[in-house]
Amino acid sequence: MILAHLLLLFTPAELIDRVAVSVGVNVITESELVEQMRIRAFLEGVPLRLDGDSKRDAADRLIQQALIRREIETTRYVTPEPAQANGLLASFKQSRFANDDAAFEAALRAAQVTAADVRASFLWQLTVLRFIEYRFRPGVQVSPEDIREYYELKFLPEWRARTADLPPQLDAATPSIEEILVQARIDNQLDRWISQTRTQVSIRYREEVLGEK
Repeated sequence: MILAHLLLLFTPAELIDRVAVSVGVNVITESELVEQMRIRAFLEGVPLRLDGDSKRDAADRLIQQALIRREIETTRYVTPEPAQANGLLASFKQSRFANDDAAFEAALRAAQVTAADVRASFLWQLTVLRFIEYRFRPGVQVSPEDIREYYELKFLPEWRARTADLPPQLDAATPSIEEILVQARIDNQLDRWISQTRTQVSIRYREEVLGEK
């Protein structure tokens, strides 16, 4: 479909898709970059922006995806089955379009994306979440002292700022606080891993592509 569309718009000399970013031996093309920007704008319900800053931000997200995908492939993490994305797609259609298929299809056409694009995006989200859980959660430890400190310095002040009701005791709040701390440390580990992994791969931005509107 994309190729047919290009054939209608360009002469043969103009059919080469430009490279936006190279990540090691792999490349992210301009059309891939714009496609991902369209999908994200559609999912977030915001206008599509194709300025240089937005392109650079999208390029960085695709670089992270490429690094995670390489890690998944080399370490053979078990990835979700494609059908597992159907539930997320159904929830999205319900929350955004009240299960109105006509409205959903019209929005897809307006955004120039397909239902398959959206399903693939949800599948990738599930894949990344599973990768993060398997890769980083086992190494995270939270001590009782960490939980108490969070309870006293953050949980209680925030609770009292919201309501005059009595706050839960530490024991009752422990499970939720522990998960908050675990997720924060997982995020920190992921950020460090991405930063370190980026230094191990040659990444080149093509400013002549990313800087254009």
